[in-house]
Amino acid sequence: MAKIDINIPDAVLPRVLDAFAAAYGYNAEKDGTKAEFAKAQVVRFVMEIVRANEVEVVVSTARKAAVTKAEKEVVIS
Repeated sequence: MAKIDINIPDAVLPRVLDAFAAAYGYNAEKDGTKAEFAKAQVVRFVMEIVRANEVEVVVSTARKAAVTKAEKEVVIS
């Protein structure tokens, strides 16, 4: 399995974690630590990007196929 590492300097880590907490609605009672929460948000973001891309590929392929089919089959003179 591939691994992606993100290195955040210790001096700015609190700012990064606070930013994720503020941007994504961190709740200390249900979300664990801010670090766990931030990691979960990064994972969610990556999954959303993959899903969106795969949907776009399928839609684009279907659109091209439909246009090609229509151009071949629908003849108006």
